[in-house]
Amino acid sequence: MNYHLAQINISRPIAPLDDPKITEFFSQLEPINALADKAPGFVWRLQSESGNATDMAYNEDPFVIVNMSVWESIETLREFAYRSNHMNVFRDRAKWFEKADKPSYCLWWIPAGHIPTVDEGRERLEHYQKHGATPYSFWFSQQFPQPTDEGVCVYKICFFVSEAKTKNGRREFLPAVQVMCAEHDRQLGGASPLHNQMEVK
Repeated sequence: MNYHLAQINISRPIAPLDDPKITEFFSQLEPINALADKAPGFVWRLQSESGNATDMAYNEDPFVIVNMSVWESIETLREFAYRSNHMNVFRDRAKWFEKADKPSYCLWWIPAGHIPTVDEGRERLEHYQKHGATPYSFWFSQQFPQPTDEGVCVYKICFFVSEAKTKNGRREFLPAVQVMCAEHDRQLGGASPLHNQMEVK
């Protein structure tokens, strides 16, 4: 299976989007997005009908701006992020955005052709904020290679007994089965929330 690299980064402006304090940032947004669209290795970026993602919600905070994109490799994203005109905007980010108290970005591998959602990106970023770099989400400073055939999930089934109450108040013990992704268990030190489910039989 072929894989691509997904990235998410979030930021919170120092003022409302229509404030003159961040006009300079918005004046550069369209040219930078156009540069990304034509960059070698570019696959996709998050955008609404406006052509960017500044009007798309990341979470319950309406002022947080989310940026997501997909690239063919770590190298092609790094080339765009740090060796193109994008770097000029990146250097000036403190002029327009609040300083974050925890990581506001992460990378992760996705199957080629998959389009990540904002919910997926948020879940990956929250995992990175909590656990640091893992194969599940990481950054340039501590990279993980794209998955191989050996990294395909092998499911394990664990049988156990769960306690349940019936309508008449009596307690019954029901057999249950938990299906977990063994590969994610190994990588994350626990079951991934995306691959963990319990079904009562």
